[in-house]
Amino acid sequence: MKTQYTFESNKFQSTLAEQDESHEDFINPGIYGRELANYLITELQVHKYRVCFHCPEDWGYWIEIEHDRGYTLGFGCSNIDHVDPNINLNLHRVFVTPDKSVIRPMKHWFRKVNVHKDVEKLVATIGTILSCDEQISNIALESI
Repeated sequence: MKTQYTFESNKFQSTLAEQDESHEDFINPGIYGRELANYLITELQVHKYRVCFHCPEDWGYWIEIEHDRGYTLGFGCSNIDHVDPNINLNLHRVFVTPDKSVIRPMKHWFRKVNVHKDVEKLVATIGTILSCDEQISNIALESI
């Protein structure tokens, strides 16, 4: 399944807390995602999604979507560190999990659960949010 967006934008910067090694929001040097996470959380609420949990991770920011299907539906977001001096815009990624159509969730280890519709809907909604924002460009959807 294609569940990862990459795109360019200067709309999402690192926050002061993400740059401060003594702050709980510090992730890793040069890695950030809070502004993008907050933006997507706000926009997803407009589309009737509710967030039940979010936190910084060592690779960016993690967000879980509230639902009653018995598995974790969520997404991560972060910047993509690049070295190309010809690129003036910041690169970012958003990836949805699960990234497979059928999974075996921890609560139902011996049972397969088809999650395709839920994942596909979340991926499409995130794609709509990104593509409707004029400050976001070069959006690509790809497999992880």
